[in-house]
Amino acid sequence: MARSVRGRRLAQLVLLTVAAGELSAAAAEMLVLRSNGPRAPRHYANGSRHPDNTIFELRPGDSLVVLAPGGTRNWRGPGFFGLNQGPAVLANGQQVRVNAGVVRAPPRQEGVQPTQYWDFDIRSEGHLCVASGARPSLWRPRSSAPIRVTITAASGTSHSFQWPAGQTRMEWPDAVPVRDGARYFLATAGAAQPVRITTHVLAPVAGDRTDQIATQLVQRGCQAQLDTLIATRVDPAAPVVQPAAGRAGGLR
Repeated sequence: MARSVRGRRLAQLVLLTVAAGELSAAAAEMLVLRSNGPRAPRHYANGSRHPDNTIFELRPGDSLVVLAPGGTRNWRGPGFFGLNQGPAVLANGQQVRVNAGVVRAPPRQEGVQPTQYWDFDIRSEGHLCVASGARPSLWRPRSSAPIRVTITAASGTSHSFQWPAGQTRMEWPDAVPVRDGARYFLATAGAAQPVRITTHVLAPVAGDRTDQIATQLVQRGCQAQLDTLIATRVDPAAPVVQPAAGRAGGLR
C-alpha cells in the first residue's frame, strides 16, 4: 500500500512538473534536422520528432542528422542507429545491433566559417532567419580589406555601408527594415551579381530552447544557419563511427 501511495505521489509530481513547463519536450525527443537518401525522408521527415529511444533504420545512401538531448548527431546508413549502442529488439521482433557512432566533421574555425547560427554568410543565397525583435547578423570571412555593401529591398529602399577590415560580423542596417517574408538584394563590391535573400522573423522562444529554434530554421528553409547549428552543436558524448560501423544489421 505504501509503495502504491508513493507511486501515485510520484506520478502527481511528474504531472505537476510537466504542467509547470519545467520538463523540456526536447529532453525526451529527437528532432530530425536533415534527412536524405532513398528511404530516410519517407520515414523520418525533416522537422519530425521521435522519442529518444527510437531506433532509426537507414539503407545504403541514407543519412540522418538529429538534434538529441546532448546535441546533434550525424548518422549514415546502412544499419540501425540510436542514442544507445548495443543489441535491441524491434517492434516486429527482429533482433538488431544498434550503432550510436556518428560521422564527425572537423570543428569550425572562427573567422573562416560562421560559428553562431544567427550569423548569415553574405556569400549565401536563400532564406535568412532572425529572432523576433532582433536584426539579422551578417557574416563574412575575416579579411584584411574593407568592402562596400549595399542592401536593397524589393520595395526599392536601399542602403550602403562600409564593412571594416578584420571584422567578421555586422548588424543589418536600421535604414532597411526587416519584414517577415520580404525579399532583398545584397551586393558587395567586386561580386559578379547581388545575393538574393528572403528574411523570416521567427516566433518568440522562451528560454534556451534550441529545439524550437531549430524547428523554425527547418520550416523556414534557413539552410545556411541550420548548417551552422548542426556543425556547432555536436553531441560531445557521441562516439565517432569506425570504417566498418554503421553496416551492422540483424544479430546472428
